Amino acid sequence: MSLSSSMQQQIQAAASVLAGKSVWRCTRAADMACFQFGQRRQVKNVRGNDLEVGEYALRLQCPWRIVKDDQVVVAALDVYHPRPGHEDEDGPEFDWEHAGNLFDERIVTFFENDTREYVVEKVLAGHAGALRLLLQAEFWLEVCPVILGRASIGACLNLAPLGTTSWSPVPE
Repeated sequence: MSLSSSMQQQIQAAASVLAGKSVWRCTRAADMACFQFGQRRQVKNVRGNDLEVGEYALRLQCPWRIVKDDQVVVAALDVYHPRPGHEDEDGPEFDWEHAGNLFDERIVTFFENDTREYVVEKVLAGHAGALRLLLQAEFWLEVCPVILGRASIGACLNLAPLGTTSWSPVPE
C-alpha cells in the first residue's frame, strides 16, 4: 500500500464520523477556521465563560472553500479581504483581524446567523490529504492541504472530538 493510499484511507476513516452529523457553525481564531459538527454542547472556556461547541470540531489552517455548483460561497482566503462596500480599504494596511472581512460576513450568511445547519451526506478523502464533505442542499466543503508531508497534513486538517484539544487523523 502506498503512503498516499494509506493516508487517504486514514483520513477517510477518521472523517467518516462526520457523516450524518450537521455542521452548524464556523468560527475562526486568526486565520484558522473551526467548523462545529454534531450535537451542541455547553462547555466552559479557559476564562470560565459558557461556550457552545459540537461533538466534533474540524479545525482548518489550510486552503478550504464551500462551493455550490460553479459558485464559491466562502473560502479560507476571504479573511484577508474587506467585506462588500469596503473594498477601498483593501491593501497592505487592511486589518483583517479586527476590521470587517469578507469571510466573517459570508460565513454568517451561509449559516444564516446561527439558524441554519447542513447535514453531512458524504465524506470523500482524496489524494495528498484532500477532503470533500457533501453537505445537504448540494454544498461541498472542500479542503486542500498544500504543505507536503504527513505531519503537515495533520497540522492543517485537525478533527477533535468533544473534550479533547487536538486530534489529527494522520499520525505524525
